[in-house]
Amino acid sequence: MGVNINNTGFYLRGCALYSIFYVFCLYHNPSGITFPLFVAGTIVMFRLFAARRNGLQFRNAVPHECIFYEAAVLLLGISTCITDCIPMIILNKLAIFVLMNCYFLCAVYTTGGWSFAKHLCSVMRIIIGCLEFIPKPFHDAYECRKALKAARSSSDSGNTDNSDVAKMHRLSISPMAKSILLGILIAVPLLLIVVWLLAGADAIFGNIISDIFNYLSVLNFDIIDMFNDIISDLYVILLMGVFAFMAAFCTWSFLCEGHMPSDNHVSAVHNPVTAITFTGILCFVYVLFCLVQFAGMTGAAALPSGCTYAEYARSGFFQLLFVCIINIIIVLACLHYYRVSRALNVILTIICGCTYIMTFSSALRMIMYIKAYNLTFLRISVLWALAAIAVIMIGILINIFRRNFNLFGYFVTAVTIIFVMFSFSRPDYVTARYNYSAMQRRLASEGYNGPDVRNDIIHLTGLSFDAAPILMNSGFENMCRKAESDSYYKNCLMEWGCKLDANEMDRKRAVPLRTFNLSRYTALCRYKGLNHY
Repeated sequence: MGVNINNTGFYLRGCALYSIFYVFCLYHNPSGITFPLFVAGTIVMFRLFAARRNGLQFRNAVPHECIFYEAAVLLLGISTCITDCIPMIILNKLAIFVLMNCYFLCAVYTTGGWSFAKHLCSVMRIIIGCLEFIPKPFHDAYECRKALKAARSSSDSGNTDNSDVAKMHRLSISPMAKSILLGILIAVPLLLIVVWLLAGADAIFGNIISDIFNYLSVLNFDIIDMFNDIISDLYVILLMGVFAFMAAFCTWSFLCEGHMPSDNHVSAVHNPVTAITFTGILCFVYVLFCLVQFAGMTGAAALPSGCTYAEYARSGFFQLLFVCIINIIIVLACLHYYRVSRALNVILTIICGCTYIMTFSSALRMIMYIKAYNLTFLRISVLWALAAIAVIMIGILINIFRRNFNLFGYFVTAVTIIFVMFSFSRPDYVTARYNYSAMQRRLASEGYNGPDVRNDIIHLTGLSFDAAPILMNSGFENMCRKAESDSYYKNCLMEWGCKLDANEMDRKRAVPLRTFNLSRYTALCRYKGLNHY
């Protein structure tokens, strides 16, 4: 297969610049202010590539339907640089990764008539299919180099050519610039090795080199440690750059040349009697279970002996959540493989209704458990998942009676909106505020005795810096003092201070604004404002 030299050279140079941008934004900086810039830069690069490939203007490079994905990933990027909660940062990055693949799918392919199953398979295909194109950047770079040599030979022989190859030749680096660049690349590692050896060979020379670096405020230790750190940093930077280049070029190559799985599945042709049979049996069990749930909610049914409400809530929550997910899969499979049937539609509607009741019961159980044992990040995440399931079921109900409904688009839009709201809610701050209020109520009624208060304090002080507005104030400190945990609180403050000071020193050593994080900055300001520090 031939290579378009002009476009390929543009893509290679673009991916090389993108890898440098990637390293600048994310090197030792997982949640700084450059993270949303990295997300925006990824969108800009994709739009430039798409415009180049299709001969369109930048603003028209992708369909208007893709703007939702762009807005969503940008919002999640902003959310990442205003939080210090590590689980939230990880979830944000996973969501951005999935949404970017959906964005690529929407931008490159016409997905209007695709089924829900094909959408899912295509997203997975993008993630896995890029591995097929790992050799492609090397092959394309070789083809470009060969074409440039041919263009140079043609130019030397006096032939003129207005082709893309000739344009690439005119844009190529001059021999003098290549020689200078090569000399610099050779000199840098040699200089590091020679200076390192000479500094170790003569103490006076070593002190001079160390004084130079100390004067420039680059590093505050000897030249050998500096050399080791530089080598390790260069190694990590090189790996990050190669990864970014390969990921960008292979993904773009797959989108241009990869083939999505065909939609030639045997869809909605099977006899619905089979589905009616097994869903009808399940439906009977679900209805019976929901009646029991109604009895429990109204107090008509007694709890098992020796079981508290909190234990009852905890024991059945995860089972109900798993059953809700199974119900969603069953309904989607029936809609995908079986012909339209009024009886099947009625049964599936009843199953959806029972799923709503199970979701509501799961939420009540979790709320009961939270009232007994307070909030955690995982419990807030579970409530978010239940809200997402409830919204998803609305789309599935619509899809039961309208088979041409774009369920995948509804699914992605609904879940994304709910997740963005969850991300900006700063769960650790919500956890600290709720648990602090619960502690105040408990202490007002039970006093400051017992290990429960100390356990609550230990949990609160273990949260991220998102909780600083609640924890770094005089009210919480007075509570710790009355609970005889004042020394533990001060130790936690000292530990927070060490982390904040270390982060501030790292930020000042590098590009000052590159690692700025709003949550850590707010915590640092509050920490410096404490009277006794």
